[in-house]
Amino acid sequence: DVYKRQLEKKANGMFDEYRKLYFEGGLCNVYCWDKEDGNFACVVLVKKDIDKVKGVEQGTWDSINVVDITSEKAKRTATFKITSSVVLEMSIRNPEVGDVNLSGNLTKHREEVVKIEGPEDDAFYLSKIGELVEDMESTMRTALDTIYVGKTQEIVDNVRFEEGSKELAETQKKLRADLFATLHK
Repeated sequence: DVYKRQLEKKANGMFDEYRKLYFEGGLCNVYCWDKEDGNFACVVLVKKDIDKVKGVEQGTWDSINVVDITSEKAKRTATFKITSSVVLEMSIRNPEVGDVNLSGNLTKHREEVVKIEGPEDDAFYLSKIGELVEDMESTMRTALDTIYVGKTQEIVDNVRFEEGSKELAETQKKLRADLFATLHK
């Protein structure tokens, strides 16, 4: 369909700017297709290789955002259903922590019914798709930071504490033995 191809080209241009602003590189592609019921859907794919920074040796961010759009002409509404998945992989090398491989994925879903106030055109659909993808990826980025990165930090801190506690206990035991030996001479 010529209309979907034109929409796809506009969406790729829009999301190319999104990619530059939020990912400072990487790849982003948008594909649109017709559904059997006469409506359409699209997918926004983002891939970013993480550059070496702050101990991260290598990593990737892969996101898939599928947006299903259903218009109800009589009601002048459009239902947008978005399902987003992110796969994050990082290899971290840090002298204090050692080598850590961190990977995980997260999938979220949201549905929103929008009243069509103005013309039902490319600008209407592209702005709503852009808003949904931006909000969903931001939510998922925060969740991944909290769930995976935060939890990994908590585990590393606990391991350090346990190792430190063992060393402290051994030192205290040796000190008690030395004191006991000194006092009983």
